Amino acid sequence: MSDDWEKKYWAQRQQQLQKKSAELPHFEPAHIAQDKMRALQGAQPNPRDRFNGGWKDIDPLTAMYTNQDGIASRGMGPQQQTVSIREGCLYWRPIQSQGFGTTMPMVRSCGPFVGASNKIFELKNECHCLCIDDMEVVDMGKVDQGKMLNLVEVRAPFIGSVLVRREDIVTPGEKGPRVLKG
Repeated sequence: MSDDWEKKYWAQRQQQLQKKSAELPHFEPAHIAQDKMRALQGAQPNPRDRFNGGWKDIDPLTAMYTNQDGIASRGMGPQQQTVSIREGCLYWRPIQSQGFGTTMPMVRSCGPFVGASNKIFELKNECHCLCIDDMEVVDMGKVDQGKMLNLVEVRAPFIGSVLVRREDIVTPGEKGPRVLKG
């Protein structure tokens, strides 16, 4: 008696699987589909290649690096702009404030940057941040707008990220003092 329901269950299950597989479209493996497309386009296989029916496989790692080089040469990839900063300019360091319930970046001043003239920095991004020097308590409900700074993040090996004013950044082609025209 127990075998009857079990046989019926497995028979019904087999019918469902056959019905499902009949409804699914049939796809050919990629190498077969590619060979058919090449034949339709009139391409001829290399007779010297004895593997893969005369077609050469593409090495994915080589293709990735070739594509990266092509993207970078067209100026579409991630660009790293290198800059210098003026000797003796003031710089700030960010404070780790993720646990304090605010998204406002906070910084502390570190004084003048010594030895900046011979260092090359990578230009990262600009940020609007709060300088918390001489503040015992940081009250985000009463932010003094005089303590808000617009700084630019620059990064160098063995130094890390520092924040400087935009006017203290020297681009590679720029020399001498800047003249502002109004």
